[in-house]
Amino acid sequence: MTSLIKISVIMPVYNSGPYLYQAVQSILTQGLQEIELILIDDGSTDGSSEKCVEWARIDSRVTAIHQKNGGICNARNNAIKISRGEYIAFCDHDDEYLADYLQLAYERAKREDADVVKVEKVSIFLKERSEYKRIYNKLTSLTILPEDISKDFFYLAFNRLLTTAWDGIYKKSFIDKYNIEFDEFYKSGGEDLDFMLKIVRCKPKLCTLPRELYVHYIRMGFSTSSKFDISKIKCYHRLSANIFETMSALNINIKKLQIKYSYFYFLEVIFPLVKILSNPLCPFSLKEKKEIVSELETERGFSPFIKFQNPIAISKYSVKYAFLYYLYSIGAHRINFFLFKHWS
Repeated sequence: MTSLIKISVIMPVYNSGPYLYQAVQSILTQGLQEIELILIDDGSTDGSSEKCVEWARIDSRVTAIHQKNGGICNARNNAIKISRGEYIAFCDHDDEYLADYLQLAYERAKREDADVVKVEKVSIFLKERSEYKRIYNKLTSLTILPEDISKDFFYLAFNRLLTTAWDGIYKKSFIDKYNIEFDEFYKSGGEDLDFMLKIVRCKPKLCTLPRELYVHYIRMGFSTSSKFDISKIKCYHRLSANIFETMSALNINIKKLQIKYSYFYFLEVIFPLVKILSNPLCPFSLKEKKEIVSELETERGFSPFIKFQNPIAISKYSVKYAFLYYLYSIGAHRINFFLFKHWS
């Protein structure tokens, strides 16, 4: 590319309230100056729209786009189409980039000629502005070549490198070459994993950067992850099919890797679905919840062996999830819903 813009940062904005300022400032104060920040106002009604316009007025690196509410995937896709950077990055409207995120990620990408660079992230859980939990995602420095993506798929999955899109930068020419975009079927969850599965199916050169550079906030009562949304249930059926397509595209023999695949499927499909159904605002009866979980067994991506793995084998990845998996496998749904509610 001849563009002087090294990274296009894409931020969908929807009723961001008091959190937008910190998110935007964390990007505009980055050491890497050759950036553009695309703020996609997705139909905000709380004054966030006006804030986007003001940032665009005072900083030439900022572009403010306004649209009717179409969801995060639609907003991101529209921004990707107009982005001019050599690489693309994402940021949620209530999260934060730590110092030098873009500079360090870009340097790593250029040094390795990488299609994707993933960084360490920390998730901070807040309730009434008080922190009650942190989860760190630690990485080691490595470079995965395109021909090794299939072999290293479960390493990527178990190190949470496929779960989110905002913890990395992506070469724009790679995204354009394979016409990769966010699936607008997803409205409030599952879209990042779906996006990352599309990327790995195209076998990128992927690097990791073992530096904590992104802060993701989960604010009870604000973040979409804390709310009940019935449309989320269908998302995990769609993800199941996407996982099947990914395994096929990468020629991964899941029967030979039953334990790894079962844990991955439980972690990314069954666990989040049960978590949604465990929400206190969920209107379904226990019987209805059981039926919803059982319906997954008819989807592509689900294999019968998933329910019959030895929990001890699962425990080498996570003791907590191994116990929850055991309850799921024996049909102890009432206990499982209770534990998911309090442990997730």
